[in-house]
Amino acid sequence: MSEIEKSFAKTSSLLFGKELAPLSEYVKWLETGLPFSVVEKKSVVSGKTVFMVPHPAYLKISRNIASMEEALEIGKLSIDEKGAEALELSNAAHSLSKISTTCPNTVFGENFDTEESACYGPTQHCLRIAFSWWSKYASCSYDVRTSSHVHGCSDLDDCSFCIRCRQSSKLQRCFEVDESANCSDCHYCHNVENCRDCMFCFNVKNLKYAVGNVEVGKEEYAKVKKMVLDEIGKKLAEDKNLQWSIYNIAAGKK
Repeated sequence: MSEIEKSFAKTSSLLFGKELAPLSEYVKWLETGLPFSVVEKKSVVSGKTVFMVPHPAYLKISRNIASMEEALEIGKLSIDEKGAEALELSNAAHSLSKISTTCPNTVFGENFDTEESACYGPTQHCLRIAFSWWSKYASCSYDVRTSSHVHGCSDLDDCSFCIRCRQSSKLQRCFEVDESANCSDCHYCHNVENCRDCMFCFNVKNLKYAVGNVEVGKEEYAKVKKMVLDEIGKKLAEDKNLQWSIYNIAAGKK
């Protein structure tokens, strides 16, 4: 089992009490709702696969892209003096065609065991991440920074062991948490801060063992949590998908 597979299994076990595997069967679910997911395009130079983020700016030039290594070689080329003298806006696209390829995948720093990703670094043991920096054990995520063991997440800072969390910082062991900070062991929460062991909480601070914004105590919370997580674990194991997210719950959709 690869390191990223081990991370996903460990993270899902911590959150749901059930290891989910293989990761490949959960990619579609994890990437649902991300601002952008990594896509594959072909290099105009070699025909080899180049991974990129389907941002509108990149999509416009996706027919004329190259890998970072190929782009460095192309950078050594130039048009001749005669071509430079004749260069005008009207003929620029044709005259510059041999040197105007673009690399949509910039990688910096030291990276180890990071695959199928675009615009990242430094990283370790990551899969299908984009615009993500100083992170490790991350998969199917966009714009995660200084985080580890995060899967299906976006716009996170300093988070660990999270699945499908968005626009948050300093989360630990959280699932479907959005626009929150300094929380741990929370599930299906939005705009919460300094909360511990909470489920289905919205726009609150400093709660512990709470369900629906009401502190119910450790024992009652444990009963509700087990019931909810048993259902989540069963659905994910069977369907490799889950129809409930913090967004459709917040919107009042079934």
